[in-house]
Amino acid sequence: MAVNDGGVPPILAQKHDSQRSAFTSENLLREARRQKRITDSSIPNICVLDPDGNIVRSLLAGSEAMIAIAADRLRSRLP
Repeated sequence: MAVNDGGVPPILAQKHDSQRSAFTSENLLREARRQKRITDSSIPNICVLDPDGNIVRSLLAGSEAMIAIAADRLRSRLP
């Protein structure tokens, strides 16, 4: 792997960890609502990032969770 003069791989060379991320939950939800044309809906206090759906399926199967209607419209499902 090539490294720059500072001994850091190129992919890590331009990281700005001290700066605030643009990917805030507010921004992500606002964009999801805009793209899916969802207005004036309540989003639960807890959102789970579960790319393959295993966590959600397990919680739903055990009746340990429920999906809010608005949140269901926001989520994407993988086959």
